[in-house]
Amino acid sequence: MSVPHQQRPGRAPEPTSEPEQGPVLRVTISGDDVGPNAEAIEVPAGEPLTVWISSDRPGQLHVHSKPEQFVDFGKGVSTHELVVETPGAVEIEEHDTSAVVARVRVTG
Repeated sequence: MSVPHQQRPGRAPEPTSEPEQGPVLRVTISGDDVGPNAEAIEVPAGEPLTVWISSDRPGQLHVHSKPEQFVDFGKGVSTHELVVETPGAVEIEEHDTSAVVARVRVTG
């Protein structure tokens, strides 16, 4: 079981196996098929967003926040936690396909 951690700017979020609390983004990847398609999510600034990923290949999500964040994932199922401190609109995209999986509204 992972130990809770503080997100530092510019660092990749650590995988976590903590129980899901708050908003959850569920991402599924099968080859070049990536879902969801631009799911709308609202998260308070400084609060965690759990990202659950089921993928048949390794990859990376880009989180277009300030500062940018990256989520590296392997083949299989993994869970990650993101924290965005700056209010505004944030897109999360799958790097290889450039598919936008979520549009997050970070509230202040």
